[in-house]
Amino acid sequence: MKTITADAREQLRARRTAPARPPWHPPKVTDFLPHLRMLAWDASLANIGWVLFQVTSRVEVEAHATIHPRQFSDGYMGTWERMKGLQEALWDHPHLIRWMQDPEVLKAVEAPLVGHGHRAESSLVAGGVVWGECEACAVVSATHVSAVMLGKPKMLSAERKPAIKAAVLRLVPEAATRGWDEHQRDAMSVGLTRLHDLREAIR
Repeated sequence: MKTITADAREQLRARRTAPARPPWHPPKVTDFLPHLRMLAWDASLANIGWVLFQVTSRVEVEAHATIHPRQFSDGYMGTWERMKGLQEALWDHPHLIRWMQDPEVLKAVEAPLVGHGHRAESSLVAGGVVWGECEACAVVSATHVSAVMLGKPKMLSAERKPAIKAAVLRLVPEAATRGWDEHQRDAMSVGLTRLHDLREAIR
């Protein structure tokens, strides 16, 4: 019969002999599932960035933009006004709704930061509108994006923003040009993370 001491020794020995986790390296273009159109979103009620792209020998961007719904009231009415403005902006662009509802286009949206205190309802409501309009939309957490794109699941926002920008620009240099903003680059990081997950799933 095993003693407590012997059992503890075995557990310690197992931990010592467990294979070390391979070192993290920035993902390469070949680490993403290729030849599938991806529509990705960074959703908040003030700035909703989106990007449509696919990966071939490089990241090919088909379209990108940021929606800025207007707000006229304070409190919950202001939230509802921006929610309605987002819905109207989507339906004012038939091509965007067509991509959102096309089963041949992959979709992904960043998960809302529920419970984190700072305007949690903004990402919750905006993400819900996008998720509801999309056909089969994947939800990707910010911590998972950081893990895949940066090798660090938990980062402070002030550190994460420039790091995500640098990671996206390394793969999509054109995202540094005029017409791009942080919301579209964040959307790109969400879409790339989803394609990375799908590539890993079939390795």
